[in-house]
This record gives sequence, structure tokens and C-alpha cells, in this order.
Amino acid sequence: MHGDIKPGNIGVQLPRTGPLTLDELRKESRVVFLDLDGASNLATLPERRLPPKPGYGGIVGYLAPERELEHRSFDNDVWAMGVTGYELRYGSHPWKFAQNPWRPDRPDHLRREWKSRYDSAIAGIQKALHPQSNELLLMMLSVINTGLVLLILLMKA
Repeated sequence: MHGDIKPGNIGVQLPRTGPLTLDELRKESRVVFLDLDGASNLATLPERRLPPKPGYGGIVGYLAPERELEHRSFDNDVWAMGVTGYELRYGSHPWKFAQNPWRPDRPDHLRREWKSRYDSAIAGIQKALHPQSNELLLMMLSVINTGLVLLILLMKA
């Protein structure tokens, strides 16, 4: 688990210095994670997760709620990648807070405000999806054989 995924901790490793063609960039570049000092090897743990440590590590806007409340796991990195992807796609962060609304000592109104911003971001994503995007997603899901129930749920959405 990286524990601090955000745009500033994602880099691109180029194959060499100097000018590169677009084809070389596509084929030979690698995306790498930076700032690994807070990373944890969860593979050695029976439950593959750590207890929460409110206020320890990460940047507020990229922390999964369960990281502060329940546990720290690889899922927290997936959440942070989703927030980063949103930021790359839409050019802004989906919700910004100066303090973490998920810390146990924070007032409830901060969580309600976070939920409102979260719902707004999800609605914006759903509105922006084009029919072709939905078709592509369904095709990708069918390839990985996720099952009929998930496909039906996506088609209803």
C-alpha cells in the first residue's frame, strides 16, 4: 500500500534523455509512484490491512473515509487513484477541505458537506458519460466476465 497517492506522487519515467517521438513515449515510458517512505507491505498481514491512524499520512483530499474510521488497505490507494483520475479528467478536485471530515473528532456537518460534494461529483460523472462510454464499459466488463447481475445494474443506471 502506497498510502499517499496524489498527482504530485505520480511520475513518468522516460526511456532516455533528449527528444522522443510520440511512439517512443507511448511504448517505452513507465508510470511510477514517488514518495514511498509511507508505503506498507500488506501481503505479510493475515487480513491485508492495518488499523486506522487518524491524522497520519496522506493528503486530506485523497484519503478514503475508511482510512480514518476503519482500516488502511490497498483499497485506500484505489480510492486515491480514482480522485486523481477525476482531477486529471475534469481539471479540478471533486471536493476540497482544509481539514479531514472523517477524523473522529470532527463535527458531523463536515461529513454531511463532504457527502454533498461527493454526490455532486458522481452526478457530474454520470451526466458526462456519453452512450459510447457506457457501451465501452459494458464491453470491457463482459470481457473480464464480471457476471450478469453487474451488467444489469449498469444498464439500469
